[in-house]
Amino acid sequence: MGQVHWTDGSLFDLKSISDKIHAKNGYLIVDGSQSVGAFPFDVKDIKPDVLICAGYKWLLSPYGIGLGYYNERFYGGNPIEYNWITRLNSEDFAGLVNYQDSYQAAAQRYDVGERSNFINVAMQLASIKQINGWGINNIQNYCKSIVEKYIGQLNELGFSAESAKNRGSHLFGVRLSERYDPKKIAKILSDNKVSVSVRGSAVRVSPNVYNTQDDLEALGRMSKEGYLIRTIITDYSIES
Repeated sequence: MGQVHWTDGSLFDLKSISDKIHAKNGYLIVDGSQSVGAFPFDVKDIKPDVLICAGYKWLLSPYGIGLGYYNERFYGGNPIEYNWITRLNSEDFAGLVNYQDSYQAAAQRYDVGERSNFINVAMQLASIKQINGWGINNIQNYCKSIVEKYIGQLNELGFSAESAKNRGSHLFGVRLSERYDPKKIAKILSDNKVSVSVRGSAVRVSPNVYNTQDDLEALGRMSKEGYLIRTIITDYSIES
């Protein structure tokens, strides 16, 4: 499961879920792709058995690379991908002729083949260094600072989003009344150079540090002419 829901950013109480799962000797496997890098995640507090993060989302990394954490319960497991570099002593290139059935210790056995991708690894390391420099709490608080005013304006127009305590500020879903077609609204936004995603009944919005308050206002078109909101209400409802 995720830390936040991928459609609308709704938060899950992973600490409580983890406690209940481990009380039954179960496994908590977390997909952190929608949150890690923009929302605080404490491995020591949540105690996931596995945490997997796609690099291209909030870790600001290229496609083709990601990060995985495995606790000691998985140190003897069999990886999905069989490749030479995850085998025991694979760092000894001169000894590669001594083929090994055993794998590298701990989580290294789960690495992807060609893990030493010189371009992707360098870019991911640079991204993580930058994210750590900004600080995860600072990233989340910044997103909150540019989002809350916008959400208040949406609520006034009859749209809705989860309350701040129940969702992330880096990813949230705007839900519309049944009058409006989310796909048509997303198309209007795209035509106005505003990128959002439709996920189920939610228009998903994902701001980050490179966005500004002006971007959020452009999204709602709460600017001088209010063009987009008027267009949505008058021309693009399902009824019309």
